Order: sequence, then C-alpha cells, then structure tokens
Amino acid sequence: MMAVVAAGIVATVGMTDVSMGMPVPAFMGVERVLLVCRVSPAETPALGCRDLLEQARRVLVDGLSAKGRGTLPVQPVEPGDEALADGGGLVVALHATVAGAPGDSSMVAIAVEIRRPGQVSDGIPFFLIPPSVVVGKSGDMPGKVRAALRTALGVGVVDPLVSVPGPR
Repeated sequence: MMAVVAAGIVATVGMTDVSMGMPVPAFMGVERVLLVCRVSPAETPALGCRDLLEQARRVLVDGLSAKGRGTLPVQPVEPGDEALADGGGLVVALHATVAGAPGDSSMVAIAVEIRRPGQVSDGIPFFLIPPSVVVGKSGDMPGKVRAALRTALGVGVVDPLVSVPGPR
C-alpha cells in the first residue's frame, strides 16, 4: 500500500515539474501587449497613470528583451481604446490604489490583471500573483513601485510569454 502511495506522489511531483515548463494557453498567439491603467484616487501626487504605465512598459520591454522576446510590442492604451478588443493583444490592466498625504508616507496597492480579448477566457481575468503593497515617502516611491512591477510583471507576464514556443 505504501509503495502505491509513494508511486502516486512521485508521479504527481513529476507531472508538476513537466507542466510548469509548458506554455500557458492564454499566452499563445500574443502579438502585442496592451497596458491600461486605473489609479484611485485619479489625481494623486504620489502616483499617476502616465507614470505607472511608463514604468510598466519599461519593465516589460526590459524583461522580454532579456529573455529573447524583445520584438514583442508593448504599448500603453487609454481605457475604451478599440485596440483592447484585438484578439492578438494581451491586455495587462494595472490597478493602483494610493493612500496618504503629500509629504507624508504614502501607501500604494498594485494589482495586475491579464485578459485575452476574443478568447474563451475573455470574461475571466487572470490574477497570477497577489497584489503588492508599497510604502514610502514620495521620493523613494518610484523605485519601490518599479520593483513591485518588476516582480508582478515578471511572474505574471514575461515568464508566461517566454514559455510560449515561437520566434525569439
């Protein structure tokens, strides 16, 4: 009996190792990455969408280039842009909530949501990693936000895109 249980555990562990190296189906056929942002409250000196989108774009471009996928376009778009319905796009929505007063310590919660328009998964967002919370003064927030984005986008976007076979 113990031998059967041990064989089952070995088989399960072996399958987990194999499946971790396999491409994530929702990332197959991605032709471009589209970044969209929502910051709440909308007007805050601690963080704005333009800055968050540019930081995320840079993190994705650098991460994809470092792993041989530097030719994949990464572009920020406005909410409601018709490009968000393009089936070849991977929509990466950045959600940030900012708390704190100017000059004081601020707190930013960042979540990354991923969608594939026109696919079965279109109605189901993927939250591949838990939201990050960044705390700091206004001067050190950009670096801390960039580090949080590097972690979230590396695990949630770059690694799955790199796992998909195709031209590098």
